[in-house]
Amino acid sequence: MSDFPLLRPIARLGSWLLSSIAVLSAHASVAAQPVPYAPHVVLVQPEGEPPRPGLEPSLRIQLRDDAELVSQTAAWPADLPSRIDAASRLAEDTGADWVVWAGAPVPAHEAMSASEGETENAVLYLVGRRDGRALIEVVRVPAGRGPEVDRSLALKVHELISAGDGAAFALGNAELPPPQQQKRIPTPGERGRAQLWLEAGAAIGGASSAGLTADMFIAIGPSFATRDFMLAVPLELALGLPRSVETSAGDVEWSELGIAVVARIAIPFGKALQLGAGAGGKLAFIDAEGTAPSGARGTSTQRLPVLLLSFDAELQIAPQLGARFSLGLEQRLRRQHLLIEGREIADTGRTLPFGRVSIVWHAF
Repeated sequence: MSDFPLLRPIARLGSWLLSSIAVLSAHASVAAQPVPYAPHVVLVQPEGEPPRPGLEPSLRIQLRDDAELVSQTAAWPADLPSRIDAASRLAEDTGADWVVWAGAPVPAHEAMSASEGETENAVLYLVGRRDGRALIEVVRVPAGRGPEVDRSLALKVHELISAGDGAAFALGNAELPPPQQQKRIPTPGERGRAQLWLEAGAAIGGASSAGLTADMFIAIGPSFATRDFMLAVPLELALGLPRSVETSAGDVEWSELGIAVVARIAIPFGKALQLGAGAGGKLAFIDAEGTAPSGARGTSTQRLPVLLLSFDAELQIAPQLGARFSLGLEQRLRRQHLLIEGREIADTGRTLPFGRVSIVWHAF
């Protein structure tokens, strides 16, 4: 360092700058900390009433960390309403948060045993920022005046003006917290209910060259209903009435049995009407019997996969009972041809419109 005399003052300057920065940072951190607000409490000693010399020091002990206490003697009116008005004016003039005073002890009405001694009720008055309001607290204390009485009154004052006590809200010293949004509990109807879907009805549809078809069907399955929608997935069993075609090339008669699973959804419109749609699949079993001109007879059984789409309306006719009306399409994945000795007699078609009428019972 002796070889470089210029480095010594530079080092001292750097050390001084670092020390200054540390001190400023400490002052800034202290200044950034918010100073808690201490309520201003005025203790009134009414003129002309027996003094309570021990009440002020007891209050200072109880409020030493929570409030700033000022004690003063005042000419206090005789009646309570005037005293409350005077306390409100005093709070406004002095900027106080609370004005408190103690009334004269009142003998207790209950009879006490001789061993317990006679007790008195000390009355404590507390006035806040809201004009015309006062909190009157009756404190059971031992008879007479003394340190125990003053300590009991000071404890009660500390309890009443604490931040979380209801006195601050009742007397206008604290804003009422906003009401908490309680989580709304949905009613059973809004939560939804599971039911059993029972349906029976008839359907009429087209079958290409075979003409119209007529089916009887029943359906059973689970459903789930809320105020906003209804969902059902019933299993359907449909039995078609026998159909026949007679030509010079032969006669053929057939019947159809279908097993389907359809998902149905509906939305209520008013109290008595539901509109919706359904989609699903069906497996159709076709049993056919043909007679040739020669009198020879033959039978055949075929299975056809079918896609279903329908638009539905349900009208409530009684509690849990509705009349359903549907219009839809059956899309058969292949056309079934009915042949006798190689000659086509009829076919069942591929895209078949249909209409349905049924009664639905939403059981349980």
